[in-house]
Amino acid sequence: MDSADYEGKNKAECSTLSIEQTEAADSAESSQHRAVKEAIDQMLRRIDDPTLSLGALAKTAYYSPFHFDRIFRSITGIPPRLYLSALRFQWSKKLLARTSRPATDIGQAVGYSSFGTFSSKFSQLIGLSPQQFRAFIEKSVLGLRELQPIEIAEECRERGVSGLVEAPNGFQGIICVGLFPKPIPMGKPIGCTVVFESGAYWIPDIPDGTYSVMSIAFSWEDSLEEYIHPQKALRGKAAGKLTIASGSVKGDTGIVLRPPKFYDPPMLVSFPILIQAFMERLEREKTAN
Repeated sequence: MDSADYEGKNKAECSTLSIEQTEAADSAESSQHRAVKEAIDQMLRRIDDPTLSLGALAKTAYYSPFHFDRIFRSITGIPPRLYLSALRFQWSKKLLARTSRPATDIGQAVGYSSFGTFSSKFSQLIGLSPQQFRAFIEKSVLGLRELQPIEIAEECRERGVSGLVEAPNGFQGIICVGLFPKPIPMGKPIGCTVVFESGAYWIPDIPDGTYSVMSIAFSWEDSLEEYIHPQKALRGKAAGKLTIASGSVKGDTGIVLRPPKFYDPPMLVSFPILIQAFMERLEREKTAN
């Protein structure tokens, strides 16, 4: 075999090996995504089961608990226990908004035998007690179309967090951007703002700390239920963590919005409340000026 033939054969073998390695990697990734999807399906089926454990979820996915926990975190960005807790409180929000069931019954429906524990955890994650959340939703009149973008003076941008958010072409609606202490949007954000198109955003008065920058976008046609229990809303997250120290901002603040994926953590933020807080901020700034 001459050198040209040998070189050609070697390249072909390397190419075949590369394809096989790629296919094996794709197969492993596909297997891991299936395992996570099966675990999430199990969480949804047993959302009222307080005994559902990491071991049971790992068994469903055919992994050891340690390996499963690592895979789940790598795909969703958060541990399985936090994901399950978020699912339960997302479902409780929907039940509070759509039914007249007593809050005590709703707590049991999502796996909490103690209403005190459920109410305390709900308040921590959502920002209101179950009763306050229901009352707010019942009287909520958002008037979203009346919101208008505001111009931020250039000197103000230096005292907050600024970045760019990109929505798909043709998007029309409202884009919420918030800073959260955990890699999941829950509770009241450390700071937030609202914009109405792709471009710059600015969040003022952020204390020192380490945060995740996350965003969600609703179209003008979305119902109030979609704001409470987002299913199709575009979403996005800045890469890595954002660190603020003595007014200095380090980290990525750019966000590209995309359609939801099956493994996205539930959105526990009460967006009607967040938007109302933004409107109140606008009013304060208007009064101050």
